[in-house]
Amino acid sequence: MLDSGHLARPKATEVAVIYVSHFAPNPIGHGGNHRTYQIVHDLKSVLPERVVVVSLPEWRQSRPTGAPTPNPLMRFARRMQRRLVRYAENPYKLLAHTPYTTGIYRDPEFANYYKELIQQVPKPALCIIEHTGFADVIKINAQYGIPTVCCIQNLEAFDLGVLDHNNRWEIYARAVDFANEFRVLAQCAERLFISRVEAGLISGLGLSSHYYPYVPVGAIRQHIEWIRRERSKGQIESSLFLMLGSAGHSTTRASFAWFIQNAQKYGLPKGVQVVVCGSQTDRLLPAGDQVPGLELRGWLEQDVLEQLLIRAKAVLVPQRSGFGAITRLPEMACAGVPVIASRHSVYAIDPTPGLYIVEDSWDAWYTAMEQVAKEDVSPSAIDYSAWEEKQPKTLQIVVERLLTGSCQK
Repeated sequence: MLDSGHLARPKATEVAVIYVSHFAPNPIGHGGNHRTYQIVHDLKSVLPERVVVVSLPEWRQSRPTGAPTPNPLMRFARRMQRRLVRYAENPYKLLAHTPYTTGIYRDPEFANYYKELIQQVPKPALCIIEHTGFADVIKINAQYGIPTVCCIQNLEAFDLGVLDHNNRWEIYARAVDFANEFRVLAQCAERLFISRVEAGLISGLGLSSHYYPYVPVGAIRQHIEWIRRERSKGQIESSLFLMLGSAGHSTTRASFAWFIQNAQKYGLPKGVQVVVCGSQTDRLLPAGDQVPGLELRGWLEQDVLEQLLIRAKAVLVPQRSGFGAITRLPEMACAGVPVIASRHSVYAIDPTPGLYIVEDSWDAWYTAMEQVAKEDVSPSAIDYSAWEEKQPKTLQIVVERLLTGSCQK
């Protein structure tokens, strides 16, 4: 349990926090972007001018062009080296492919860039990584006496790809992947999780862990509160439902496919229209296939998505498996949009206002859509504020504690 009552905040001129992420901290984007944005926002609330953000996508875009291209033989040698490292880390990958590796973001050029960066950062310092694929960053930090905090969005060993329960070798490979990911977590000074499930699992295995929930902040919060105000003008359509998510994320894709297959086989409630949007969602049906009342829109521009949220009766979250947490749940509660969600999705967080939890049967989903379409239900701003007030400010507490300890050494 964290106690924030007696923390002496370090002076802003004394410390720095380096934040390393595989996502850009963007208020417009998918849930991963939003979580990264929240973390940067929360860090800057502790140390306004001492946060150094290292976003892997932005670093890749900023690299100078014109560098000599490796010849085909060198490229082949590098691919073979990466494969050998993967197989050495997990020999079961020879029998079953699994996408996770602790070196998933290993890049010698990035490592050199990071070493040069931390030499310029004022000390004492603290590093926060957002993915266990940055295992090499932990080693570099140790060389310079910088503690590392892991603040991951998912347990990637399990969340990258849907597990085939009938494939014994894949199960073994996933288990070793998790052992490798756990070893990375054990090398960190602290571990923060967006999900209560993951925090509990890692704590049960003997490592200290803390639940750090997602809440919308900054520009994200401003957009969402605007949607709430617009919805109050009475533009809501009782038959319009939205499904939001990236079908590029394997467990989301499988969950959306389950919903669409049932809608195709048994039909949606009379008059109900479901708009499915997000990256690759327009590919969830074979070309030419259609389901009455169902529209697959794919990635939408922000203004188009906002207009749909203003009109929608509710958002559907049929998340049947996976790790991490659904950032849409607190965002929709803040926006005043009811949500119908699978029970699995609320194991990770404290249930948000305006949430209808349903079991994984089509009858339950059909009934819930019929019921919500007829009711006048929207979570109030007061209810959302009360929910948010109860959420722990974990990141700020952990950062202040570690930096205070560093300043006292």
